[in-house]
Amino acid sequence: MPKGIFYGYQNQDSRFLYIWVKRIILHLMIIIFLFNTSVGQEIPVQLHGFPSLNDVESLPIDGDPFKVSENLAQNKSKIVTTIFSKLAENGHYFPAIDSLVFDGYRILVYGSEGSVSLIARIDWVIPDSLSVLVPNQTEELPVVFSNSIIDKNSLRFLELAGKAGYPFATVRPEIKLSNQNKDTIFYSVTFISSDFKRVQLSGITADGTENVSNKTLERVAAIKNGQLFSEREAVAIQGRLKRSELFETVDLPTFQLTDDDNFKWFVKVKELPSTRFDGVLGYLPASKKGEDGYFTGLVKIHMRNFLGNARKLNLYWVRENQYSQEFNFYFMEPWVFDKQIDLWTSLSQRNQDTTFVKRGFSAGSELRFFDPLTIRLDGQFESIVGLSNLRSRVNGPDVLNSEKFLGGLGAGIDTRNSYFNASEGYRVSVNFQFGVKTITGPDSVLTPAEKKSSFMRRSVLEAETYVAITRQQIVAGFFRFWETRVPDIDLPDMFLVGGIQNLRGYRENQFYASSLAMASLEYRFLLSERSYVFLFSDTAFLERAKINRTHLKADKGVYPGAGGGAILSSPLGIVKVIFGMGKGDTFSTAKIHFGLVNEF
Repeated sequence: MPKGIFYGYQNQDSRFLYIWVKRIILHLMIIIFLFNTSVGQEIPVQLHGFPSLNDVESLPIDGDPFKVSENLAQNKSKIVTTIFSKLAENGHYFPAIDSLVFDGYRILVYGSEGSVSLIARIDWVIPDSLSVLVPNQTEELPVVFSNSIIDKNSLRFLELAGKAGYPFATVRPEIKLSNQNKDTIFYSVTFISSDFKRVQLSGITADGTENVSNKTLERVAAIKNGQLFSEREAVAIQGRLKRSELFETVDLPTFQLTDDDNFKWFVKVKELPSTRFDGVLGYLPASKKGEDGYFTGLVKIHMRNFLGNARKLNLYWVRENQYSQEFNFYFMEPWVFDKQIDLWTSLSQRNQDTTFVKRGFSAGSELRFFDPLTIRLDGQFESIVGLSNLRSRVNGPDVLNSEKFLGGLGAGIDTRNSYFNASEGYRVSVNFQFGVKTITGPDSVLTPAEKKSSFMRRSVLEAETYVAITRQQIVAGFFRFWETRVPDIDLPDMFLVGGIQNLRGYRENQFYASSLAMASLEYRFLLSERSYVFLFSDTAFLERAKINRTHLKADKGVYPGAGGGAILSSPLGIVKVIFGMGKGDTFSTAKIHFGLVNEF
């Protein structure tokens, strides 16, 4: 092919490319122009004669910007409405607009804002018996006339009336001209309310109950005949019902009119199954080379409405290792003699390795006369039988036989908004026990002089609090202080610490402690009403007193723990998965616990 012809073809192709690029750019410019004109232009609006609005506003003007003067009429109402609204915020309710002019690039508005309206006086006309419901005057008069001031005073009065037991209260504001001059109009506002009925309630009824009787509902809610309706009391009743362990959800109570023209509390609830089964399976890896890991287990059966009447029957069994296990039986009868008195009793037995067997019987009562305060009285008998082991067959058992008689006094306050998954509120419990410990044998080891009694004291303080950061994020804090004081302290006198029940990241009941101070912090992210994932941090200070007989030295130390887990609601029940690491742990020696809570 000739060279000239080749260059000719090349120049012609470049020309075609140049033409197509120009066409594409032209089309893009047309599209941009049409888009800009379709969405409208921002045209400045300048005000003249309105000193309280001295700034230049910008209002959207629809249509072709070169024909704004033709479209000015259809936008006039929008401009006028905006200006009047802003003037009303400053107390100018009678403005005048003389003209609107478009000078080519802005809209000029001429007029006057008129007199300013002020509230010079606020009065209340209500019966003398209701004068305490008048809200405190918060405005410094005179003040710019505003509907928000009237609404605020009206709503505050209705709020106070509702809390005082007057949910049917009404209030009517009357506005009158008080004085007027050239620039200012003064008004007086009078709030008028006539005498109205105070709602007193007797009893409660519910929508959603099946196994919980209406009498039980009334007792749990602590309903009193002739009680005045108030939002504060409604919130308190809701909290009591949620903490009762009988209901999954509880709406805020209201009231309803009965057939005999009386009023009752009314609440919508969703019952929980009356029986709760809680099981945990744990695997503990070997702590030393050559040893084998082993499984542990925990079973809780919690009947919260046993035989009706909100009776509680609890069965508890736990196995920490190959040799140690514990069993506990608990029964509580509520509202004895139809009073706010609960009676309970408990039986327990613990086999600790090959060291001792501890059997206990306790009984007590809880008095709920001052909501949310609970007073607790209890008595306890405990018997310890020491067992021989490989280290003490010559000198007798490591643990001596003994008996304890203790009496206790305690108190608790619970304001949590839920028993299962609280998001706000707190719980504080304190209990003190005093009594006598007597060493009873064995006779083959003890001399008559060694058989003696000594004073014994136990103190237990527990607290927990919940703070909602958002609707799904909860921060929970926990604190425990346990202490036992007795001159001849022995292993059964101490607290067992460690595991899923308290100090997570350690083996079940790994430590003996004569005193414990422990703080925990949890961050929870809620997935549903009864499901969440969480991170935790536990830190405990443990102190163990010296045991003379076994030459066990005193010891103390700080033991941190951390980890995370999930509590998930499923068709099979509530699944628990907890991963914890203690002091010196690695991922290979971390503690993993699986559990299943089933309700039926």
